[in-house]
Amino acid sequence: MSNYLSMALDFNRSHEYDADLPAFVSAVVVQGGRVLAVGYNRRASSGLQERYRVNEYCCTVHAEVDAVLSVRRKIDLTGSKIYVARRHKLDKVTNPSVVLSRPCAMCQSILHAYGIKKAYYTISNTEFGCMKIISPKLIPADEFYNTDIQ
Repeated sequence: MSNYLSMALDFNRSHEYDADLPAFVSAVVVQGGRVLAVGYNRRASSGLQERYRVNEYCCTVHAEVDAVLSVRRKIDLTGSKIYVARRHKLDKVTNPSVVLSRPCAMCQSILHAYGIKKAYYTISNTEFGCMKIISPKLIPADEFYNTDIQ
């Protein structure tokens, strides 16, 4: 596992998450060997998020979005990479339960809009993946809306 994915997992394990989240996700944005931002999935709490909430299940902020939004007006993210780690709520230090954390279609669109070029993500305790972030216009509709990817 890469150093930055390990770092994302360390941030993940040390963060205080909302107890009712089914899984814990953290994201680390890196550029030129420097960590620019860290984000975590969480319950929506701002007025903007509540305003656009369509039902009770659409009320979380994804870790990738949280990381990007925390620095978007301060730092140019063009060419950055993002590292995403996800673990189950029942994860134990002695028996870690790291699972697939591939960025969803919405997150891919946001990452592309801010110029992030690659995403590295956990697949299991011993595997990780890498994806090139491309324009959502280039992704076939059936793949873009495929909910089985997460």
